[in-house]
Amino acid sequence: AVMKRAYIPAKVMRRCRVTNEMLAAPYTSKELRAAILILVDRAEKHYQLARSGIATIPRMRRRPVIVAYHLYRGILESIELSD
Repeated sequence: AVMKRAYIPAKVMRRCRVTNEMLAAPYTSKELRAAILILVDRAEKHYQLARSGIATIPRMRRRPVIVAYHLYRGILESIELSD
């Protein structure tokens, strides 16, 4: 928000009634939190698909993908738990 960039789809912002002012606020509004939870849910679905696809990667190339999966999954968990 400080850099005038929002990485929340406009459709989600409208649905949750998130304003640009809310993005710049020093706290997370209930509207912004609702938008974040929508995006977390979407990400969860992508992670579930990705997890099932890891087994299709040749064994010798799988480790970096597994590491990245767990790293980014951990970031998502911290977003879920934050207020």
